[in-house]
Amino acid sequence: LIAMHSAHRIEALLRKMAENEHSENNLPPSPTVTSFSIAIDAWAHAASITVAKGDISGGQVAAKKAQALLDELQHRRFEFCSISASCFGSAIKAWSSLCGKSEDGEYANRAEDVMHQLIEASQSFRGLYVPLDIIHFNNVFDAWARELAAIKPDKSRGSVASVVTNMQHAIKQMRECNNIQPDTSSFNHIIRACYAPWAAR
Repeated sequence: LIAMHSAHRIEALLRKMAENEHSENNLPPSPTVTSFSIAIDAWAHAASITVAKGDISGGQVAAKKAQALLDELQHRRFEFCSISASCFGSAIKAWSSLCGKSEDGEYANRAEDVMHQLIEASQSFRGLYVPLDIIHFNNVFDAWARELAAIKPDKSRGSVASVVTNMQHAIKQMRECNNIQPDTSSFNHIIRACYAPWAAR
């Protein structure tokens, strides 16, 4: 697929920039947060396109690539800003694109993990106020609703209760830690999660 090929090319250039960042002539230049943002978003887009075409394995590869770049970005300890926040958002989208393709909640769990990483990163720079976009949280809520839709109704009761509890906790975090007010979409995703296992039956 073109999307996968493009993401590979973009990451290859990013690697080239990273390899030469300590060279004397500094060419190509060192990667910035924006460089990582572009590469992570490319993999997230590749994951979405690949899964939509029925290639779940390819989508898994793309999502793992996006996550690996996000992990590397965090390891580099870049200053948290709106651009680095978007990197977390792209990784969430990458995992979310796979939701509904498993019955164990694996991909929604991964998306939720990234959401918590985003919250932690935003709180580590208390001298800077970087408002977090509610869309990142809503994407996780949507991921859980779609993941629950793949669960068989006779196995869903405990899963629904657990997920709804997690979503309610996330909303509490949004309000208390990041001063984000859930919107209509937030609650609509919770409602969807409550009946998702039965909706497609």
